[in-house]
Order: sequence, then structure tokens, then C-alpha cells
Amino acid sequence: MTEQLTERSRFTRIGERYRRLLETPRIRAFLNSGGVITLATEHQSLACMRFLASMGHRHFAEKFVDEAERKLPALRQDHPDIHARFFGSLQSNKIRRLTRLFQHVESVDSARRARRLKALMGHHGNLCHDCMVQVNYGNEPQKQGACPADTPGLIEYCLELGLPVVGLMTIPPRHENPAEAFRFLRRMADRFSLPCCQMGFSADYAIAIDCGATHIRIGSALFGDAPGFGSENA
Repeated sequence: MTEQLTERSRFTRIGERYRRLLETPRIRAFLNSGGVITLATEHQSLACMRFLASMGHRHFAEKFVDEAERKLPALRQDHPDIHARFFGSLQSNKIRRLTRLFQHVESVDSARRARRLKALMGHHGNLCHDCMVQVNYGNEPQKQGACPADTPGLIEYCLELGLPVVGLMTIPPRHENPAEAFRFLRRMADRFSLPCCQMGFSADYAIAIDCGATHIRIGSALFGDAPGFGSENA
């Protein structure tokens, strides 16, 4: 009983934060212009995802294939219209499995992985129908993604390959002004006539929206101990 009360209390807090997020003027304008909010639900329970889906949310992002296999099929039983995005490392031995779980892949970062993904897209039972090229704007060794200098070549290769690239994704360096990375991503996407930019997270989504984001990913401010959403984010 205590565990049930604790979970219920946590869901109440998450629900309140989610409603506050949707009530901020900047987010309302973003959604009204066609923007997409994706919730990063790695390490969150299936019950939590079902709770958010019951509130009307449909866009979820997962980082680990094994975890997603335990949650997404069950979630789709109740909500077949959910959209699932994969933003983790594209391990060659797991690409086949993830194409059966996710409609979208955000983390294409090499020609080899692009070829593997293209070879599996469209096979019977696969859900994946589009992807993004990930850019490692800060050339950070702990992050995946193409470095800025290599990004144009990778985009061109993917397009020539026939991979359905719809945009770019980046995670800015933690201790730098994120606007520089976001503006770079938007310019690069526009250069190749790619409509989508996945950029902006709990701490910097407002900056990303101002820089032309079409997709933002929210995690810690909803699920963690971060302050959440208030007028300072409006």
C-alpha cells in the first residue's frame, strides 16, 4: 500500500509539472506552430508512461533497446497511436530490433550505420520510417554524432543512399552557450532543406525554440528533482 501511495504521489507531481509545461505561453505557441514535445522516458516505468498517455501525450523517446522492448509493445496495446523516438547509440547488432519498436531514429552518426539502417527500413514488421543525423557540435568524446566539419558529407551520403533523413539533432556542450549549437544546427538543416531540428531540453528548450527547433525533448524537469516549469520559462 505504501508503495502504491508513493507512486500515486509521484504521478501527481509529474502530472502537475506536465500541465504547467503545456500552460507556458512559449510552449503553447510552439505547439500551435506544429512543434513537437517528446518526453525522455528511459528509466521510467511503463505505469508512468501509461499515466502520461492517459493525459493525452503521444510522443516518447527511449535510449535503450532492451528497456524499450519491455515497455513500448505493452504501451501500444492501450495507445496504438503513440510515436516512439530512439535517441541512443546505434549499435549494429540492435538496429534490426529498434526498427521494430520506433517510428523515428535520431542518432544516425556514420555512413556505416546509415547503410545498416537503410537496409532494414521497410522490411515487414518494421515501424521505422524516418531518421535524423546527429551532430556532435562540441566534438566531445563522450558523445556520439558527426563533428560539424563532417556533417555536410554525412548528410549528403544519407540522402544519396535514399535514407529518409528529415532533420538533424544535437545536444549542446554543457558549459557553453547552447544558442551557438542550436543556430548551427538550424542553418545546416536549412542548407539541405531538412524541415526538422531536434534540439532543446529541460534547461534550454526556450533558447532552442527561439533558434528554430521543431522538436524538443523534456526529461529531468518532469521526472527528476529539477524545479519544473514556471513563469521563468514562459
